Amino acid sequence: MLINFYGVCTHFWNHFVPGIPHRVVLANATSLNTGLLTGPFPLLLNPPGDPNNNPANPASWIHYSLMPHFPIITQTFPDGPTLPLRPVPGLLNDDGRLLVPSVLKITNAIPGMTYDATFTDDVASLKTFLTDYVPSTDVLTGGRVSAYFDLTGGTIGAVTKEPGGATRVTADVGTVNTPQLEITPLTVVDLEFTNIAIEISGSLNVSNVGVSCANSSKYDYLLHYLTAVAGMPRVLDAALPGMADDDPCDDARVALRKLLDTTDYPHEIPKIQTDVDTSASCSDSRYP
Repeated sequence: MLINFYGVCTHFWNHFVPGIPHRVVLANATSLNTGLLTGPFPLLLNPPGDPNNNPANPASWIHYSLMPHFPIITQTFPDGPTLPLRPVPGLLNDDGRLLVPSVLKITNAIPGMTYDATFTDDVASLKTFLTDYVPSTDVLTGGRVSAYFDLTGGTIGAVTKEPGGATRVTADVGTVNTPQLEITPLTVVDLEFTNIAIEISGSLNVSNVGVSCANSSKYDYLLHYLTAVAGMPRVLDAALPGMADDDPCDDARVALRKLLDTTDYPHEIPKIQTDVDTSASCSDSRYP
């Protein structure tokens, strides 16, 4: 079976997590994230040559606002249509949105991980943009996430949409008989079950995507750094994928106002955008 990871999915690979050959983290990005950002590259707000262009002066830094993102699970059937998984009260919404932090895995996967050169060559490491990045154990193993997807077997590769589009990771997983997806909530206090099993008939799509934008914000790649022990960085070592895009979606503050005006947020969430291959800022990342 083929598994497509897209949106903002962070891959901790090659047995970095003890006992888990490949863990995909969908960071908890369900809140509006705002902040200031600078680095040793042309990010400053003032015109070139302006004396206020001082990287040490936060008044000259970029201000960003990132819309909430949510984990969405769908499957693409052999005859073409892509549909959400069947809804499960308290766990999966009818649009495929995962409602509680959970661990997902293919229970009948054939063991053994391999990595295609497209993964190691095309999927950027988080240390490329922040050399002192250190993952948070609370996030990586402590459940402070929207979801984990744990892989025990398969071939990991990547696909990049051209030109300048997102890089998404794929997993080609061999299974014994029909693939079985298991979803286990990380907290079961208010649920009537401990896990569910869903038979997958085609390819599986796992994403961490936002709302209210036809295209992703050009700073969405920052959401990967919610996995860091220090949280979102304020000074980067290199420009992030998508940061140079000239035509991002509506300003996030405008989009948030639309969201609040048209829904009972957070109880009611509008349609989640699933066409996330339009911007490089929606690329997957890896560590180490």
